[in-house]
Amino acid sequence: MKWVFLDIETTGTDFRKDRIVEIGLVVKGERGRPKERAFLLNPQAPIKRRAYRVHGIGYDDVKGSPTFSEVKEDVMELIRGGVIVGFNLLSLDIPFLNFELYRLGEPPLLNPVVDVKQIAKVIYDDAPNSLEKLARYLGIEVRGNHRALADARITRKVFRALKERKPEIFADVEGLESLTLSNFPAKSVDILRVAREHGWVNIKYYSHRYGLSEWNIRPITILKSYVIGDTGEGKFKYFNIMRIVRISPPKYGWI
Repeated sequence: MKWVFLDIETTGTDFRKDRIVEIGLVVKGERGRPKERAFLLNPQAPIKRRAYRVHGIGYDDVKGSPTFSEVKEDVMELIRGGVIVGFNLLSLDIPFLNFELYRLGEPPLLNPVVDVKQIAKVIYDDAPNSLEKLARYLGIEVRGNHRALADARITRKVFRALKERKPEIFADVEGLESLTLSNFPAKSVDILRVAREHGWVNIKYYSHRYGLSEWNIRPITILKSYVIGDTGEGKFKYFNIMRIVRISPPKYGWI
């Protein structure tokens, strides 16, 4: 099994408009030592003040760095075929990476995912809501600044600490992912399942304005309340999960 511990730093919190400034990866295979990589990126977008206060990465730090498109193959080679582990990754890391891929016309990441934040909540009712606080809660020493590789390392330590405390729930990836997605509605999980099998998903959707409509989408972001899908027309569209009335494999004549 290949485990990919992932963290990113960004120019802001809006994955539709903001960009990635740093990617940190710790990759652990069945044997050998973990492989670590950090990618500092030129986001080609302003770094917002609030984001700068979090990670301390400014324009002067990134102006000579490669863009995401220039490191994409290296990043994807490290991630490909792995289980992605992160902290709150379905709300931040995965959407940001998938929007970067979408801008390049590439398919989204659909790897198995494990969120240590959600796993910690299953084990401990009072588990903290930040990676740093959760690490300290588990007795893990936290050093250094808030950077992507440092946080990816901490994520791996948190994962290992949780596994030591509750090894039975770490018996298989399917069980871990089920816990990660346990507070997602069934429709969100179904969209992910169909997308993994077929790449695209056909949905029948109801809106007050247009009534029933049918769409083939490639999911960029799957959240609890909505999915953002690539419609294949150079555009993305929001779909309210509650208004999706049917989920099925794609109709290939449409793609």
